[in-house]
Amino acid sequence: MKRLTNQRVTSLRPLALAMATLFSQALIAQDQNEEEQSAIEEIVVTGSYRASLSQAVDMKRLNPAISDSLIATDIADFPDQNLAEALQRIPGVAIERDKGMGTKVNVRSLGVEYTHTTINNVSTSSGSGGRDVNFDIFASELIQSVTVKKSPLASDEEGGVAGVVAINTAKPFDYQGNRYVANLQAAYNDLSEKTDPRYSFLISQNKNDKFGFLVSFAAEDRTVRTDQADTAEFKTLGTVVEDAYDITYEKAINNGLSDAQAEQLASQARSQAIPQGVSEDVLYAENIRDDIMLNAQEKWGVTTALQYRPNTQMLWTLDVMAGNFKGKEDDYMFGSWTGDVTRAYDLTIDNNNIITKGSFDNAQHEFKSYDRYRDEDYHQASLNFDWDINQWQIKTLLGYSGAQRSYQRTQAKWTNYAAITQEYTDNGMIRYSSDLDLANDVEEYSFVFWDFDNTKTEDQKYVGQADVIRDMALASLPSLTTIQFGTRYSEKSMDYDHGWTEVKGETVYQGEGGRQYTSEEWVGTPLPVDQIVSVNTLIPGGDYMQDMPGKFDAWMAVPNAWAREQYYVDGLTPNYFFNDHFRVDEDVLALYAMADFDFDIGRFPAALNVGGRYIRTEQQSYGYQNVDGEWSTEPVMFEANYNDFLPSLNLAVDLTDDILLRFSAAKVMTRASLGQLSGKRNISTNDKTIDMGNPQLNPLRATQADIALEYYADEDTFFAITAFYKDLKSFITEAKIGTTDYQGEEFEVYSFVNGKGSSIRGAEIIAQFPFTHFSSALQGFGVNANYTWVDSSNGHISDIGLEVPMFGLSKQSYNATLYFEKADFDFRLSYNFKGESVQNLEDNLYPVYRDDYGQFDLSAGYQIHENVKLTTQVINLTDEYISEYQVQPRYPMMYQVSGRRISVGVRATF
Repeated sequence: MKRLTNQRVTSLRPLALAMATLFSQALIAQDQNEEEQSAIEEIVVTGSYRASLSQAVDMKRLNPAISDSLIATDIADFPDQNLAEALQRIPGVAIERDKGMGTKVNVRSLGVEYTHTTINNVSTSSGSGGRDVNFDIFASELIQSVTVKKSPLASDEEGGVAGVVAINTAKPFDYQGNRYVANLQAAYNDLSEKTDPRYSFLISQNKNDKFGFLVSFAAEDRTVRTDQADTAEFKTLGTVVEDAYDITYEKAINNGLSDAQAEQLASQARSQAIPQGVSEDVLYAENIRDDIMLNAQEKWGVTTALQYRPNTQMLWTLDVMAGNFKGKEDDYMFGSWTGDVTRAYDLTIDNNNIITKGSFDNAQHEFKSYDRYRDEDYHQASLNFDWDINQWQIKTLLGYSGAQRSYQRTQAKWTNYAAITQEYTDNGMIRYSSDLDLANDVEEYSFVFWDFDNTKTEDQKYVGQADVIRDMALASLPSLTTIQFGTRYSEKSMDYDHGWTEVKGETVYQGEGGRQYTSEEWVGTPLPVDQIVSVNTLIPGGDYMQDMPGKFDAWMAVPNAWAREQYYVDGLTPNYFFNDHFRVDEDVLALYAMADFDFDIGRFPAALNVGGRYIRTEQQSYGYQNVDGEWSTEPVMFEANYNDFLPSLNLAVDLTDDILLRFSAAKVMTRASLGQLSGKRNISTNDKTIDMGNPQLNPLRATQADIALEYYADEDTFFAITAFYKDLKSFITEAKIGTTDYQGEEFEVYSFVNGKGSSIRGAEIIAQFPFTHFSSALQGFGVNANYTWVDSSNGHISDIGLEVPMFGLSKQSYNATLYFEKADFDFRLSYNFKGESVQNLEDNLYPVYRDDYGQFDLSAGYQIHENVKLTTQVINLTDEYISEYQVQPRYPMMYQVSGRRISVGVRATF
């Protein structure tokens, strides 16, 4: 354990100097190598969806590894809201949705943290605090192609046990000559009843493939309303028994009774807390919430690319990408909490020992007003130099990726106490009270606090890479066609800070470790009835959960603007706790070598790629530590170093001119998330727990194998089936690791550990064909469809011994696109389905499942002029909603509705 004594010094300078020397040598030598070489095969962008499918199939066939791709036939032609939703069309890829929008990607049902993402071959930084990427920040209009690599080559950067999402932005040499594109859309959300603009443009100039310049820009506003009903957390009736005693005793003492009198009353309350004969192990849902949220987003992104080819042997490419995502969300919540009730009665208990209907005394009812602000910047640059000299190719890369994210949340809370009856129905949990009108009787509610919560994250990465490729023609080994070797060095660093203040009065005090406290004269003051309005006045779009009987149409709420003005007192600042700070630095050096062979297996031509990648990882984690009740005065450093060797093999055999058999095998790895590796320790004196990171976590390592049969019938027709298997040596989970004494009391200690391993097996099926195979009358029609099945041997085990699958794993997912293209009209109807999956273990006890989800999306276009096209899109055509349940479907936990998104637009291309 080392103490941090100075700031980190970057060590990229020697690598940069070496590359600069290489570049200078190349420029000196260029006049000596002016002989014409074979033209590089290009994929030409044509503007047709059917042609883009054909181009993607060509990429798949030419790739020595197992992969799938998407091609943007033109800027803004991905028929989706963002890049995540475009990726869900790829076999084996599923997305995580939040409030009507795809946000994160998982491959072959492994969690989002196991997918590695690159843009122009530079690893993408993330403002999430982990390694996973928030894809909602990327406008799909800026992307030229995406390839999901499911089996690696030795030359591929490590980090994706699930797979690698390789994103490429547009470059001027992608187009012949000059190209100018502009796109304008208006998008309407039928739940918020708001219309927002979306626009983009591209300017590309290509001067005879000698010099090229490209700039693209995309911007979008988005206003989304989300209605969400939650039922959270199971508790046992035993907690009601104990709470009845504790609450009654404390109230008696506060009323001036003696200890003996308080003890007598508390014991009586405990004996009457639950009906006679009912077990204390019976479960009930302790939290019921209804939320209406309005999320206003502003997003923009820009890419710039310069390409210079001084001769046929050399190519310089500079790519720059930048953007920003801003979001403001108003959330008005109306909830009832039965965590501190004093009596449970009139209980209906099912055969799972769960209360499906019951009444509770002293339930806490809450009005909460939240506002959330998210501001996220990303920026990336890469400089590539490709040099062909005789039979050698030299490729170099210098790159940088950075992301900064700030997040602020405020919460105003008012509470009241009254009896409640709650009941499971087909539409989730409903509630009512005989004591008051829960949604409208506001006079008895009183102020608790206004919470001011702040988080900021900064993540950046520098990378340098050099690759050397040699075409071979050895008489002694004629099958050897190519050798390739290279190195990659990267430095990654992430800083994380978090803190909050509960405002209960107008005077601010500065406490230990950056904490702020306030006076408490506002606690217990009445709800400001002169400021209260119906939530339907604050949030546009009509009544709450209009299609779900039994739900409240509306409730009373306090506007966030008033709460922020009222409670943002003088002296309050975004404070950050020193014990919630961490930094992780990570240096990685990789060396690889691989070779390509062409030979025959009997009468079948075969191509083999085989190689290995050596990786040295050095990590330093920093965080403040508490020893014997005293915090360190500076961050303490923990070190972890480890080596990995990752062999890979990819074999392709031509059974016929049209049928290809593939086999691949490899070792892969994913490093623990940076938050899991942190050196911080959070101590909760309320819960008597200590949560800490684990800088000594090992990566998730796996051995995998794939076998695929691919049939390339013609340029429009393609079928494939792939079977895959992954043997995960271990995966990372959070667990109780022991207890410790803190300030004279016993605290439970939780941390991340390398849990037992698992195995994953599955299959993917792809079918892509035009309907002209059936009848010439169906000319222009076609389908692109795929299906994925995944299963795992084991997953997570809860504290009570329940074993559930790996989080996020869906056994089935599929999508299909029916398309039509003829003359000036095109049409696409897409359906995407993801099966049920476990999201988490609530309190590490009971599983929370996300239900099956399927969604139709539609897009159409009409070319009204050679250069002008009208477009329309409908996202979530049938207005589907997201739902979750706990343990079994009869115990619904969450319904989330975000409505349809309908857009019309015009695109001009010159």
